[in-house]
This record gives sequence, structure tokens and C-alpha cells, in this order.
Amino acid sequence: MSFIKSKSTTANQPLDLGLLRVIPLASKACLERFDCGDGDINSLASKAHKWMERNRARIFTAHEGEAVWGLGFYSLSIMVEDKRKIATPQAQAYDFGAPLIYIDAIGVRSPYQRQGIGRMLLIDALKRAHSVSKNVAVYGVALRSLNERTTKFYKDHGFGEIKDDGQCPLMVVPIWTLQDLFEAPPPTGTG
Repeated sequence: MSFIKSKSTTANQPLDLGLLRVIPLASKACLERFDCGDGDINSLASKAHKWMERNRARIFTAHEGEAVWGLGFYSLSIMVEDKRKIATPQAQAYDFGAPLIYIDAIGVRSPYQRQGIGRMLLIDALKRAHSVSKNVAVYGVALRSLNERTTKFYKDHGFGEIKDDGQCPLMVVPIWTLQDLFEAPPPTGTG
């Protein structure tokens, strides 16, 4: 799969996450031949450019330096979830359901998995959601977890599992959690 390797990185070398940048999807070529091992996410990657054109979602891709090939991506959209599912007093305040920034998918090309790119993409998505929440009222950020491993990953990053009838569990992190995280004053030194 040499088509996704940049000049400075091969799939066998660890990536320097400091060299990665996350940008809005620039072209179809960014996610060409994308394969993360999950058919649904691969399918979304193949449709990502159309989703952007049709204003269905915003897609962001991770690149090493100036490389064209995206090593991973995520997709953001908006959804409204039945406030009874969320069952918190804050969710009940919404008349028509709880508005959520929805992470449609996060995917990393198979040769680059388990190097921190997924975590970097998730944090970038949460920062963007936090930024949106300063201008648009939302309850939080939601996604559907694919399996037990990803459920644990999302729980480790502040998401709670919402019991519903979906095959993949709905997971939500309230927006005030992101406010606490991203608006907290920097720690002061002792001494």
C-alpha cells in the first residue's frame, strides 16, 4: 500500500504526531482507497467529498506535513436525539429533543492505526464542537461506537453510554464537560 506512504514515513515507522495536521477535506484524493478495516467507515470515506458538497457533514482529515493523502478522518454533523433517551435534567430543557454535534465516523488507515491518530482526531473534533457551542446551543457531542474496544476508548475520553435500541451504542459527552476541559484556567506553578 505504498500509495499512502509519504516520503518521510512508512507504515512500519512510528509517526511523529507533532508533524500531523488536521484540516478540512481538501479533495477526493485525500481519502482515495481509504481502508480502516470497517466497511461502514470505508463507505463513508468514499462519500465524504459528496457529503461536504451537499452540506450533509463537514469532513476533516489528518495529514503528515504537506502530504496529500489523509492518514485518517472524521465527519461532523448535527442531529437531534430524543431527550427521554438521555434522561438528564439538562436534556429535558429542550422542547424538541436534545441537539447534538454528531461524530458520524472516525477512521484511520489500517497501517497507521494504534499510533495516536484516532485520539488526535477525536480531540480535534471535540475542540471544534466546543467552538461551535460558543455560538450555537447544543446539549453535547454524540457518536455510535462500533465495538467494545471503541466503547472503552470513548468512555476513557468522557463519553457516557446511552441505552437505546441501536445495534451500536449511542455515546454522549455533555457540552459542559468540554467547557470544563477547554476553558479551564491553566495550572499555576507552585512555589
